[in-house]
Amino acid sequence: SGEKDAVALVRLVASSLSIIGSAAIILLVVTKRKSCNTKIQPIFVLSLADCLLAVMWIIGSVVWFQAPQGAVGGWCIGILVLTIIFELVTANMTLVYALVMHAIFRHEGSLMTVRSPAAFG
Repeated sequence: SGEKDAVALVRLVASSLSIIGSAAIILLVVTKRKSCNTKIQPIFVLSLADCLLAVMWIIGSVVWFQAPQGAVGGWCIGILVLTIIFELVTANMTLVYALVMHAIFRHEGSLMTVRSPAAFG
């Protein structure tokens, strides 16, 4: 059980750091009222999903440390299922956001190569 305790501790520390980072982005976007901005919205939603995933990891780690040795309740399965759902959603959002940004940068890059300095003179 020592290895599982170490994994739970690492998840607890990593998710605490993730909450700090995600919450900073969420607070900045909300205070600046930029959540509807199309350029900001994907990173805002990704930060929100990441923050919720980190909360689920913390809940799972706390449950692991609080449960008696080998006696994890049936409701722990619900926490596990929710955590897996948030992991899949966050991973998919990251991939989609990366592909969209790659397409945007590739399109903008092709526009930059088409323009020559003579076109501006």
